[in-house]
Amino acid sequence: MAEILLHIGFPKSGSTYLQKWFELHPELYFQPKHFAQGFYNAWEFARYAQENKTVAEKYVLSCEDLSIFNSQRDPIGHRVTHPFDYRSFQNNVCNMLHNLFPNGKILIVTRGYTTIFKSLYSEYISMTGSLSPEDFVAADKELFQFMFDYSYVIKLYREKFGRDKVLVLPYELMRDDLPKFLSLIEKELHLSAKVQLGYEKINASYNNRILTAYQRSSFFVYRFLKIFPHSWQLKMYPYYSKFFRSNEPHPFMVFFSKFVSAPLNMNELAPLTEAMRGKADILKTEELYQPYLKEYLL
Repeated sequence: MAEILLHIGFPKSGSTYLQKWFELHPELYFQPKHFAQGFYNAWEFARYAQENKTVAEKYVLSCEDLSIFNSQRDPIGHRVTHPFDYRSFQNNVCNMLHNLFPNGKILIVTRGYTTIFKSLYSEYISMTGSLSPEDFVAADKELFQFMFDYSYVIKLYREKFGRDKVLVLPYELMRDDLPKFLSLIEKELHLSAKVQLGYEKINASYNNRILTAYQRSSFFVYRFLKIFPHSWQLKMYPYYSKFFRSNEPHPFMVFFSKFVSAPLNMNELAPLTEAMRGKADILKTEELYQPYLKEYLL
């Protein structure tokens, strides 16, 4: 019987690197943004069977949105507009995955609370979000308390799939000892081949001055568009976003950053970290997490 690994997140925890590793591994079948055993639709499933004499025995489904689906946002400045029942979403995803893949193995990669929110905010700003750190805290603090409640999510999947089917790893181990981190996944899936991409970061955050340039530019565009009807705003802001969003800083933002006199104060994100105390207690006795307890407020 074929095996499937369900990598459900969390965000800013090396997912992009892992997905590249899954894709390159000769013993795994993984296609980005594809579902089930890595196929986009039934026609692709049939074509795979036609083109391959032997079929893969191990498949991977990897998607951060399985753990961090966002509440609805107004695309103008990426601002929260509607509440979202996050617990219901988490429970529904777990139940649906179990119904579809009752024998699947779960991979959960966590990241410590002392570093994750700065990384999340940096990504939000690089995607042309306009909220200041203080406003970002006010908008998303309650959401993050559900989203990054590691104890709740890990317990949920262990109860549904069984403790032996749920592999929980710290992002910090990937950061500090990548070979050991990957070897634990290889051992779990009984993989014999070794694939290593190197230690460079994929999807790394911008520096603070460039982030400040992005935030001030986006806030200016957000305020400027307020003079137009909302239907016009919905048409115009995406053009701005599309122009500046990239895996690399836009040259204009790099130039603009040279004139930044007061960079964003990332210390204003501290309330997000403090709000997570007690949300990772389930990891307190996990062997792999012992070197990183402080990063999880334990």
